[in-house]
Amino acid sequence: MQFEIVWKPLNLSDTTASVNEKSFEVPTNQMWVPTSIQVTYVSTATVGNRRLFVNMETFGGVDIKVITAGTTQAASLTRIYSLGPNLPDLTAFRNTSFLTTPIDGATPLLEGDTLIIGDYENISATDTCVVMVRGMYRWLV
Repeated sequence: MQFEIVWKPLNLSDTTASVNEKSFEVPTNQMWVPTSIQVTYVSTATVGNRRLFVNMETFGGVDIKVITAGTTQAASLTRIYSLGPNLPDLTAFRNTSFLTTPIDGATPLLEGDTLIIGDYENISATDTCVVMVRGMYRWLV
C-alpha cells in the first residue's frame, strides 16, 4: 500500500487589539512548519523599549527556538516586522517603520507545541500585536 504525505497551506492570524502577545497551539494530529511571520506592533504611551520575539515551544513548555528582533521599539509607535527565510537581520528600522529578521522556515511544530509572538520585555499588556503566520501543515495519522 502506498500513501502520500500531503502538505497544505497554513494561514494563521490574530488581529485582536490591546493584546501584546499572541499564541497559536498546534492541534491534535497536525504538524506545522511556519515559513514566514508578519507582525504589526502598535505600542502604547507606556514608557519602555519593546523587543519583538517569536518563541516556538514544546507541549511541556520547553523552548525549541527563540528569535528576537534586531532592535527595540519605543512607546507610541507603529512598526512592521517581517520574519522569513533569507531575510537580512536588520538592526535599525528601514524607512522608519520596517524591520526584517531571518527565520529558517524549516522548524517543525508537533501537536501541542505552541508558537508565541509578542513583546519580550512585556512593557504594556495593552500594546496591540497583529500577527499573520504563513507556512505548511499536514495531518499526522
